[in-house]
This record gives sequence, C-alpha cells and structure tokens, in this order.
Amino acid sequence: MTETKKDFKDWDISDFDFAHAFQQSAERRAPSAVSKALSHIKPCRRAMNYKKEYGGKASAIITDAYIFPNFKPGELPALKFYTPVAAWDTGAEYTSISLEVIEALHLKPKDYTNVMTFGGNRRAGIYEISIGLPNSKVYNNVEVLGAELGDYSILFGMDIITRTDFLITNKDGKTTFQFRTPSEGGVEL
Repeated sequence: MTETKKDFKDWDISDFDFAHAFQQSAERRAPSAVSKALSHIKPCRRAMNYKKEYGGKASAIITDAYIFPNFKPGELPALKFYTPVAAWDTGAEYTSISLEVIEALHLKPKDYTNVMTFGGNRRAGIYEISIGLPNSKVYNNVEVLGAELGDYSILFGMDIITRTDFLITNKDGKTTFQFRTPSEGGVEL
C-alpha cells in the first residue's frame, strides 16, 4: 500500500482535539503550570460524540460553537467568538457566519460569490475560518459565506454536517439531536 504525502490544506484536521491544541500552545508559554493543570487532556484521534435532548419537539437544532480566524493545530488563536446560537440546517449547502462574527473577528473576505437565497440572488463574501464544534472537534481551513442570519451567529450547512454522523430522533414528542466526528458510518435504524 502506498501512502501519498498530503499538502497541509489537505490534512484531515478533524483528527485534532480542540482542547489539546490549546494545551500545546499554552505549554510553550508556561510549561510546568499548564502541564499540571491540564494533565488530563490528551490528543483525541477517535470519534467524539455530542448529544442534546430537548424538553419537547424542537423547531430548530441549535447548539453552541466557537468561531476563530483560521489557525493551525497547536497554535492559540488570537481571537475567538463563542456563540450559544449555532443553527444546523440540512437545507443549506454551505456554512454561513453572521456579519456580527465577521466584525468581531476582523475577518476579510478572500473572495466573493453570488448565492441564491429565499430573498433572491445576492453577492456574499467568502471567509476562511476555524470552527470549534460542541463536541470539542475543530475544523480548520473552512470556507464560509458571510450573511445576515437574524438570531444566529453561524448556520452549519451540509459542508459541515456531511463530515459527521448526524441523527435526530423524536421519541414521545421529545427531540434528541446527536452527532459524532469524524464519521464512522454504520448507523442503522
């Protein structure tokens, strides 16, 4: 079997644990204190699960998330944006971030594109960011669109959802949302 060397942009960054990346970066600044305080954090190269149970039938799937200017694993990003209102939308092809996030993180578009929305055709900036999912997985080099998202800071589209095993159940009128990354497949109902 031949293994092909990948360019950095082609690495599967989903194998890096968010907490571990911060630990490595912090250890370079204060090795002994950080090692002692964070000794329980280890690199995570296994699938990580997330589960959210709603008290009733959910009208939308909402989680929290971290959004960063793009950074490499092992580095500590200079800025971060935490949001408790990250929507998951299987009807969206691409992930979008709000204008508030763009401003807070001082992001500059790397390009522009025309997108079709319910409101018609519009021009949108394309931004490259890193995203921390609620299961502590971080995806780097993610291209997202800038958009007016109303109450949401980020809207996860199928470009992120298809990197996961994604499941919604509604037993007894109560919604449960679960996902794991990276995908291991084989979910049978």
